[in-house]
Amino acid sequence: MKKNNIVFYIVNYKNGGFVILAADNRSIPILAYSETETFNLNAEFYSSGLVEWLSETKESIKYLRENKIDQSLEAKKNWEDVNIFQKEPPGGGCENEFEQVDRLLSTSWNQGSGFNNYMPLKNCNPPLPNGRAWAGCVPVAIAQMMRYHQYPTNYNWSNMPTNNMGNNTISSFIKDIHDKINYYGSAVHYECDATGVNTDYNTAGLFRNFFGYSTASSADYNSNIIVNELRANRPVILQGGRNANWWIFNNYDDGHMWVCDGFKRSKICIFDDNGNPIGAVHYLYYRMNWGWGGEYNDAWYANNNFNPSTYTFNFQKKMIYNIKP
Repeated sequence: MKKNNIVFYIVNYKNGGFVILAADNRSIPILAYSETETFNLNAEFYSSGLVEWLSETKESIKYLRENKIDQSLEAKKNWEDVNIFQKEPPGGGCENEFEQVDRLLSTSWNQGSGFNNYMPLKNCNPPLPNGRAWAGCVPVAIAQMMRYHQYPTNYNWSNMPTNNMGNNTISSFIKDIHDKINYYGSAVHYECDATGVNTDYNTAGLFRNFFGYSTASSADYNSNIIVNELRANRPVILQGGRNANWWIFNNYDDGHMWVCDGFKRSKICIFDDNGNPIGAVHYLYYRMNWGWGGEYNDAWYANNNFNPSTYTFNFQKKMIYNIKP
């Protein structure tokens, strides 16, 4: 591979943990990191949300290169010292900030056995878990959100364990979500590599119209809204579009959905040699629940605010927020 084709480096540490580093100094340096997880480079496929995040990161760095974007002051400062610790200026004028909401969801649900027990039978090679279709990232994201709120009250939430093993109660619940998604017609598509939902499906309406939630709204991705929702202890569902097939990742058609359930935000002040504030570096990382049995949940993923604002990516995200019983 040519050097200029490398978009990021994935480093696994011997005693656990990983970091994904950008291969271009016009991007933020640390794209994602974990102190405990190991990033499996040999995986045949990842959750659709993780694939989308990686694909979007690739496209953003590719855009910086193809359009010969200059390195910004903020990016330059990021690369000069990733772990920036600045002294407070003598006269004030800028204060460092740090804020964190850790993982809100306790579930690490999956799409295979224990979760797809009532999905349609599917003859695939290699065989699928239970010989049945995957539960699907969209229904699993919806299910985990409702398990968090434990609403509606007619479900047996106490018999839905939070681990990645699943059971018939969870499988029945997920089957019910499928039935409601398909209420007005076939919106779920069962394939051997993935179970997808039409990208134009009204997920917010599903919460309100079929499960009795008082509010649930859909909008284009907005990091400010996401942060405010998480501050109010309300996880946000993220929804994306199509992904191109690249590297070791599968091509996922139709809808992609996962849950954002935490954030870490910091502002680091930048001073000149005389201690006068000249700017600040802002970091925003998210916790994601990818709906893949807990894999890659214990990590922080950079908000893509380093993307050039004039560029429209192929993976435009939407969000389902303000989800209240």
